[in-house]
Amino acid sequence: MSLTTILFTALLGTWQTRSATSLGANDISKIIHGVDFRESTKPFLKKLPFLPMRVQLNCSCAREIEEIRDQLKYEVSQRIEMLGTIELFISEIFNLKTLVNSKVVSSPVEPNTIQATAAAEFEEIAFSSRLSHHLTNLKPDQIVIFDQLLTNIGSAYDHTTGIFNCPVSGTYQFFVKILSGFNDKVETALIVNTIEVTRLYSGAQHAHGSSTAPVIILLEKGDQVFVKALYQKSSHVHGVYSTFSGYLLRPI
Repeated sequence: MSLTTILFTALLGTWQTRSATSLGANDISKIIHGVDFRESTKPFLKKLPFLPMRVQLNCSCAREIEEIRDQLKYEVSQRIEMLGTIELFISEIFNLKTLVNSKVVSSPVEPNTIQATAAAEFEEIAFSSRLSHHLTNLKPDQIVIFDQLLTNIGSAYDHTTGIFNCPVSGTYQFFVKILSGFNDKVETALIVNTIEVTRLYSGAQHAHGSSTAPVIILLEKGDQVFVKALYQKSSHVHGVYSTFSGYLLRPI
C-alpha cells in the first residue's frame, strides 16, 4: 500500500463524515491537518521486511582486534612447536629404554656371578706384625714368626705360625724388614709355598744392619707366604724393629 493510498483513504474517511456539501480550499486544508499520519502508517510499517543494519567499527577497535588475533595465532604456533619437541623427547626416551632392555636380555648375568664379583671388589685383606723379642741361633729353613699383631683384617695371617694363608686370589703387596743383632749378620727370604721370591741380607760391623724388601706378587687362593732363615750363620734377628706386613691390592 503506497503512502498516496493511505493519504487518500484518510481523506475519504473524513470526507464521508461531512455533509455532502461542496468543500472549499479551507475545508480540505483542515481535513489534511486533522489526519494522524503516525497512527495511520503503523500497519504499513509492520508489513515492511526486516533490514539488517551494518555496524561500522571505528579504526582503533579494528586494530586492537587484529593485534589480538595475531597474538593468538603466534601463541598457538608456539604451543604446537613445543608439543612437537615434547613428543620427540618421549620418542627418544622410549627408544633408549628399549635399547637398554634388549641389552639386558641379550647379556644375562647369573646372580651368583654378580654376588661373587661384588664380594671380591669389597674384600679387604691386610695385616701387619712384628717380632716382640729377639731370635737367636736360627736354623736353616726356620720360619721367622712375627708374633705381635698390629693389624689383621680378614684374619689371613697366623701369628702363631708366621704364615699368611691367601683367602682370595689376586694381586698382593708384601713388606719385610729385618734388623740384625749388633755386629752380626742374618740372611732371610720371602717364600711363597716352596718358591723363594726375594732375599734379604742384614748385617754390619760394630752396628746393627737393616734390610727391607717390598714385593708385589700374584697369589692364588690357598697359597702360603712366610719369611724363613737361609743359613746356619743367620743367627740373630732383632725384635721390635723387624716386621712383616701385606695387603690385597686387587682381587681376580
